[in-house]
Parts: sequence; C-alpha cells; structure tokens
Amino acid sequence: MGLRRILIGLAKWVYAICAAAAVLWLLGFGTAITSKIYWYAAIGAQERNISVLGSTSLAGRYTTLQITDHGKTVNFIFEQNEWDALLKTWQTAKAHQQTAWHEAGTMTESDVIGPSRLTVSAGTGVRFALADGGACLSYDVLPADFAAFDRAAWRGKQHFVDDSVDKELRPATADLKTAFHVTNDTMADMMPKTGPDCR
Repeated sequence: MGLRRILIGLAKWVYAICAAAAVLWLLGFGTAITSKIYWYAAIGAQERNISVLGSTSLAGRYTTLQITDHGKTVNFIFEQNEWDALLKTWQTAKAHQQTAWHEAGTMTESDVIGPSRLTVSAGTGVRFALADGGACLSYDVLPADFAAFDRAAWRGKQHFVDDSVDKELRPATADLKTAFHVTNDTMADMMPKTGPDCR
C-alpha cells in the first residue's frame, strides 16, 4: 500500500511537470506565431543604417532602435517610458548642435540579461552609439534626416497606444530591401567609425 501511494504521488508529480512544460511550450509557440514586427524607418544605405521598429506579441508592445553595419547588428528594445525618455534626449541633442561632439544622455535596457547600453551625443548631427552583447556600433543622423527620424520616433511612440500606425504597413520580412524603405544617403558609408568606448 505504501509503495502504491509513492508511485501515485510520483506519477502526479511527473504529470504536473509535463503539464507545466506543455503550457510553457504553448505560450512560447503562441508568442512566436502572434508576433508582428513593423519597420517605421531606416536611414542610411543597405549595408549601414539605423532603423526604428515596432513589435507586438503576447509579451506586449515594444519599440526597437537598431544599427546595422556590414553584417553586424545591435539593438535596444524600449518599453514605453524608455522610448519617451529617448525622445526627450533626441530633442535635446537636436537643439544643441555644434562642431564638437558632446554627450546628451545614456540609457541601459531594463529587465533583460546582458542589457544594451545606448549613448546619444550632439554635434554636427545626433550620434547614436549602441553597445550590445560585446558589439558596439554607432550611427550619425545628419540634420537632413532629422525629419525622417522624427516621423519614425512618433510612430514608435504611437505604437504603444494602439495599432493605428501599423495598419498601413505590412509585417517585416527577412528581406531588408522589401521590408522597409532605406533612404539614399551616399554619406552612410563615410560615417566615422567609433573608438573603443563606442561614443
């Protein structure tokens, strides 16, 4: 009788573990099949650009800032309050243009393991320097592209409110050429590479 109870108890534990694993798998699968990513803007060239994306899944809504440079990509995933803070830093950097570069603000991702770190600087444009997982890339948004970035920033902000900014867009695909519009910025490959401090 005692052995039978032990076996029944063991069977219940195994069943509970299997059920929990199945639920976790279903949640992961559900998140994967319901996830949608939208590209709001990309500034630069095919090989080197900075882009703003919005994503929606069961896990919530996020806006992402991404820098790509010849096969390397780094990104920073923002929650709503973090995106609002970035927009304030962006506006500050735009308003303080000068010939010498100076830091306008820094941010670190929250609630993630191995968070990305973003440094925004003002100078002859606005520089975004992004350190993510050991890689560090930067991109200078020039005054000629401020309006394009402003539009993308607004879309990123509105993305947290509702789906209105996403309705006219199709979800991003693996093909960058068809996923979003890249501006013809011939200066993109001439942007200065950053030093070891990625600023």
